[in-house]
Amino acid sequence: MKDVKNIPEMILEKAGVYQDKVALRYKREGQYRSISWRELVVLFRNCSAGLRDLGVKKGDKIATIMENGPEWVIVDIGILSNGAIHVPIYTTS
Repeated sequence: MKDVKNIPEMILEKAGVYQDKVALRYKREGQYRSISWRELVVLFRNCSAGLRDLGVKKGDKIATIMENGPEWVIVDIGILSNGAIHVPIYTTS
């Protein structure tokens, strides 16, 4: 394994190995659903690109308030991929 500099790079490395295997499972409307590593990378990249389009850059602080779920992970990695700082706010705050 090569030296990993940050979490987004580590995820990309794992995704290259596991591709179509399940990365995340979650329950929605009473049914379990899955997201593969390949799908997860697409979601991370789309989120990261959307944040860049909004002007997010390295060192920016981005606050979010959301329930626990796959969206939280996607947004977190999208923010970190841009070098920004994620400031999650707990939903009951």
